[in-house]
Amino acid sequence: MTRVQNEEKWRWGESLLACFDDLSGEFTAMEPPILDREIIPDLAGSPNGLVLWLICAKSADVPRMSSRNNSLRCMVIDAMARRGFAAEARDSLRLFFTSHEDIEAGGGRFFFFR
Repeated sequence: MTRVQNEEKWRWGESLLACFDDLSGEFTAMEPPILDREIIPDLAGSPNGLVLWLICAKSADVPRMSSRNNSLRCMVIDAMARRGFAAEARDSLRLFFTSHEDIEAGGGRFFFFR
């Protein structure tokens, strides 16, 4: 695989990362603050079916964060549109919620997101 092919393969995952970065100021101002993310791109390089985990600090805050699923999803989808994602890709985004505490209790990032 050439360097250009490799860059294209990860393009959409990196673009979703940029969307999170675009929203990070708004995310950290929320209660509870969204402090981190985990992005799982399509391994074939498709923009469809990307996975975004939004991460807060404490396990007890996950229900409050996930109760805002619709508004958070709209924020991310709007950012995706601004970054050039097609409607099909935006509609297929899978959004999940967790905490740093849950990730650590699950054995760390490598084991938790398997």
